[in-house]
Amino acid sequence: MTRDLMQFTFDQHAVRVVIKDGEPWFVAESDTQLNQPPFNKARDYLGFVYVVEYGSFIKIGKTQNPNKRMKSIKSVGRNYGDTAIGRILVSRPHTNFDENERIIHEALSHRRVRGELFAMTMDEFMAGKFGLTFRDDVEMLRKRTEARANVLKGLLFPGLVTPNGR
Repeated sequence: MTRDLMQFTFDQHAVRVVIKDGEPWFVAESDTQLNQPPFNKARDYLGFVYVVEYGSFIKIGKTQNPNKRMKSIKSVGRNYGDTAIGRILVSRPHTNFDENERIIHEALSHRRVRGELFAMTMDEFMAGKFGLTFRDDVEMLRKRTEARANVLKGLLFPGLVTPNGR
């Protein structure tokens, strides 16, 4: 994996990334590197897919706040033979993170040990192709949520909601 690492700069922060399915994935050597934007703040509708190395195993999951999630799973290493967390990969934020996690889990189901734990190395994961897409549908999702809220308001408070929802 090290030969594929690149330097990537955004908002005056230099980070290491690797390109996976045509998209940059942030590479962290420890969870402390995730205590910076965009990884330390949850945003509506956006989430990340992450891969955590535990020796010769990896854990593949999803979260809306990678920094907070890594802090919570740091102690999980004891469940995997007292193995400390190794490298961490984190996708860029996207709205279809649930779907992308499911695609990866299905593609690697033959390597699943249990739950989100897979019997493969980080380098083996990086060599795989999953055909992931990374969408940003925040505005569409926001409008859909607002429309649903307006329908509910109209049902609960019929004379108080105007045609534009206010």
